[in-house]
Amino acid sequence: MRADLHVHSIFSDGEYEPLKILDMCNECGISHVAITDHNETKGTKEAYKNNPYPNITVIQGIELSVHYPVKGGEFHILGYNINPDNEELNSVISGIREDNIIRVKALLYYLKSLYNISFPDEDIKEVFSKCGNIGRPEIAKLMVKYSYVDTVHNAFKDFFIPLDNKLPKRKFVLYEKEAIKYITNAGGIASQAHIISLKKNEAEMKAHIANLINYGLSAIEVYHSSHSKVFSDFLLNLAKEFNLLVSGGSDFHGPTVKPGIMLGKGKNNNINLDSVNKLTILKELMR
Repeated sequence: MRADLHVHSIFSDGEYEPLKILDMCNECGISHVAITDHNETKGTKEAYKNNPYPNITVIQGIELSVHYPVKGGEFHILGYNINPDNEELNSVISGIREDNIIRVKALLYYLKSLYNISFPDEDIKEVFSKCGNIGRPEIAKLMVKYSYVDTVHNAFKDFFIPLDNKLPKRKFVLYEKEAIKYITNAGGIASQAHIISLKKNEAEMKAHIANLINYGLSAIEVYHSSHSKVFSDFLLNLAKEFNLLVSGGSDFHGPTVKPGIMLGKGKNNNINLDSVNKLTILKELMR
């Protein structure tokens, strides 16, 4: 059996419909999959309700974006076995979406006024009519489509990050304690996602995890496409020390958004989650 507990669909910044992802899971022998869209539950709900494969277990998930003041760092909390109809969680999702729409409109304005970068009206209408999380990746994909940049990564590096200080400040800011609370209140298990993205050293990571445990963190993403074996081993020892559940996944989005990352395999087959026994979180999720 093979698992992938970190996958994104078109309902956030992924490239594939949830049911297409399940087709792909079936083709490559994935038995357990979690759709964990950014700040959105529509994709995971669709995959769970309409799963045509009795050999595939769909775990309903989410990835919440948390306020993080360190430049260049990203702070995400994964939630598993959530109730996607939880009113409190959906209120949070609505607040994040409203902020994102304001910021994407501002981003489009600055791309046009400072760099003379613009897109056809039909493409912009499609972005804002999207039934799911709206964010900068949608604009990055348009920049690739119209050859302003070669990759989504370069759209962020060369344009979005330099423009970030010009965008309106968020009205809805989510902090780590709140993110964990919303996940657990929705019946879920909270897991720190790809901790390497926090840009901390090992001592700081350890202190960070110890602090989140006080708020109810139950798991850590030991295996991820951005983690080396040495780093995953460090996280595995950290999970044992703090008695945390072990999670893992590819963070699959599709070849345009995150090239080189394969569903169920990661980057250059680096996650190798061929045995679900590696992921102690699954035992808890399957109860």
